[in-house]
Amino acid sequence: MRFYSPGKLLITAEYAVLDGAKALALPTKLGQSLEVGPAAPGHLSWTALLDNGQPWFTAQYAWDGSKWGSQSEETEILTLERIFTAVRRLNPQALDPSLGYRVVTQLEFPTDFGLGSSSTLINNVAQWTEVDAFQLQDAIFGGSGYDIAAARSEGPLLYQRTAEGPVVESVNVAWPFTNQLYFLHLKKKQNSRDAISGYRQKQVSKTQLESLTNLTDQFVACRDLASFTALIDRHEKLVGEMIGQQPIKQLLFADFTGSIKSLGGWGGDLVLVASNENPASYFKSKGFETLIPYAGLIP
Repeated sequence: MRFYSPGKLLITAEYAVLDGAKALALPTKLGQSLEVGPAAPGHLSWTALLDNGQPWFTAQYAWDGSKWGSQSEETEILTLERIFTAVRRLNPQALDPSLGYRVVTQLEFPTDFGLGSSSTLINNVAQWTEVDAFQLQDAIFGGSGYDIAAARSEGPLLYQRTAEGPVVESVNVAWPFTNQLYFLHLKKKQNSRDAISGYRQKQVSKTQLESLTNLTDQFVACRDLASFTALIDRHEKLVGEMIGQQPIKQLLFADFTGSIKSLGGWGGDLVLVASNENPASYFKSKGFETLIPYAGLIP
């Protein structure tokens, strides 16, 4: 059996999506696969491969209650234990202890890109074990759930948390200026759970949430680069005020003539760059060499 989930980029309403602001998310060309084959009865073996094909995590487990055996870090072992504990709670029939399973996961993107190594894993495991991916994600990592929605989507989507559950809507993003959009890697990994924890300490108003929802709608409807860059600047200013942080352009690229927008947790991973001219030389002069055209990541 083979399962696959695309990665994600959160274009709007970062942080505020947790509190019900409407967000725009884009599934990416790169994702993660999970393959399941037979193994010795009563045993589970797990191998996780990086995008270069090298294993970064291996583990073995016996369903009779034995401890996991692994040379990997304890954090990964505990996470895997929590995942399977939650799976058995959500679907007691999911895994037959008399059978053996050999699992191999394969990432297609570097782990420091922030494209969802955790959410794609959760969605793949949920497909395999026939449990609700949103419930499994909530049990293990928490968060808004937009990344699970993206992992289940074939195209751009609007995502909003409500009291009745997540609302997911497929949307047509017809930006005619995508050849002037880029994704820049900041050479720093942002921990989503740390970002969420910091945000939870802030006071966010209903007006701010509504403003971000309105900006999301305007991003979707936008049809020219000048308006798009203005939306980026407004969005960055609003979120910066909400979380008490300086926008990345002001912090690192104050002399840049285009616009730069954080994606997801501020301070790391990838950011969105909008520029009339190819800005590769500018960012290289600043020590940032990984600049990916929009079409390189978004289908």
